[in-house]
Amino acid sequence: MTQFLYPLHRAALVPLLDSPGRALSPDCLATIGELGEPAFAEFVIAQGLAPLWHEHLAALAEDPFSSDFHQQLKTERFNAAAVYLLQKNALATIRGVLDEKGIAHVVFKGTHLRELIYRQPALRVATDIDLLVQPADRQAAVEALGRAGFGAVISPETISHELTLTKGCLDIDLHWDILRPGRTRVPLTAEFVRQRRDFSSHWGPSPEASLFLMLVHPVITKYCTTPYSSVIRLLDIVRWMDREKPDWAGVAELLERAGLKTAAWIMLEWLRLLTGKLPPEDFTRAIRPGAMRRRYLAHWIAQNYSTRLLGRPLLIQLGFTLPAHDRLSDVIRAVRAILRARREAGGLE
Repeated sequence: MTQFLYPLHRAALVPLLDSPGRALSPDCLATIGELGEPAFAEFVIAQGLAPLWHEHLAALAEDPFSSDFHQQLKTERFNAAAVYLLQKNALATIRGVLDEKGIAHVVFKGTHLRELIYRQPALRVATDIDLLVQPADRQAAVEALGRAGFGAVISPETISHELTLTKGCLDIDLHWDILRPGRTRVPLTAEFVRQRRDFSSHWGPSPEASLFLMLVHPVITKYCTTPYSSVIRLLDIVRWMDREKPDWAGVAELLERAGLKTAAWIMLEWLRLLTGKLPPEDFTRAIRPGAMRRRYLAHWIAQNYSTRLLGRPLLIQLGFTLPAHDRLSDVIRAVRAILRARREAGGLE
């Protein structure tokens, strides 16, 4: 039998899917015992799950952890609450500044999702604020936020589609494409911005766009199973499926137009591997790749080659992110986009 390579990921994630007060499973406790409390605490913190674990343990009738473990989680929870308040204030600034200038924009990923699907949003850690504008508005957005005190930090590797705006300990990742241009079969930024919804504190994407981003973005940008792609993203998907009741047909249609059904299937395969949970069968059937590629990609995920090859990103791109596109024409387009971005980035160095 093939060895399961994600017992730690499962132990950190699965208890948070249970209702408050439910005791930790023997498998979970055994994994933590083998690793040791300090190493498990370090992993939970790195995955952005410490505040949620602190909340979960508070409801347990029998507590299997030491006071040192609890103190570490408590400290992370306080830190997360402080960052949350700063980010909430920044969201108000972003909306006020950009709305005043007539710059249509969307806040997406963690700082958006936590307001919808977490009872206490401050417990869902988000390291930065992800902001999407149309390409024609990027310079105006940079200037408007610059006047609000945010300074631009440019990375040659990502300047094709995003840059960072920073102010003290606050970071805004300003995107004018959801991925590197050419990764999607058709441009989607204008559509996502046009279909935005008003969530009072901020402008957010439509439910279908949110789920699209949850399923695709970690696969292409974080290689799905690496340490850069924390399992809190899987928790987001599960809670979204349970609470938001998405239009699965609409999401499938969006993935088809983008040429990224396979990327979404990859994320769901990792979700299945860790939690056993899946969306409706009709949706899974609509987005899954052919049998041969499905077996290949399932093996890649099960063996965690993305992490094992982390020091050789070219091999990951060739063996994983390019096959995450649906057709050969999509792969060719993505390769051309990567090469073009590298040429342009070379001119900035």
